[in-house]
Amino acid sequence: TDSFDALSRSYSYVYQRPIQYLFYAVVAALLGVLGAMLAYWFADAVIHLTLWATSWGSGGERLGDVLRGDPSQFGGAGSWGVALIRFWTGCVKLLAIAFAYSYFWTASTAIYLLLRHQVDGTEMDEVYLEEQPESPDAPALATDPAGGESATPPQ
Repeated sequence: TDSFDALSRSYSYVYQRPIQYLFYAVVAALLGVLGAMLAYWFADAVIHLTLWATSWGSGGERLGDVLRGDPSQFGGAGSWGVALIRFWTGCVKLLAIAFAYSYFWTASTAIYLLLRHQVDGTEMDEVYLEEQPESPDAPALATDPAGGESATPPQ
């Protein structure tokens, strides 16, 4: 029906089936930890392999100076390069962190749907969606005497 009803139902599902809720939460947490570890390892591997490939062109010592150093010591273009390396490294790390947040909300929704199915017998795919207002149709195209097409005004 509405969000308040869904919230009150979710509390009642937890109180009616606490053992199943705990089981679902433990399984979801274990899968989440494994998935987050995989996402972090993948992000770390991407960063490591990128820096390794970069060290081929710049040399390992120079790359170490860039990663440890102050961007202002490299001059105008060098400081922009250091800032870009740090920015993209941060973006890759942020994607790994975003996985954890997205997994949490997905898992909590799945647990809610599983509990709702057990307590109320509601089908898993039965979800209330608000009806979207119909958008007006695009005007029809008409051909003018010169052979070009133009939109006709709606009637």
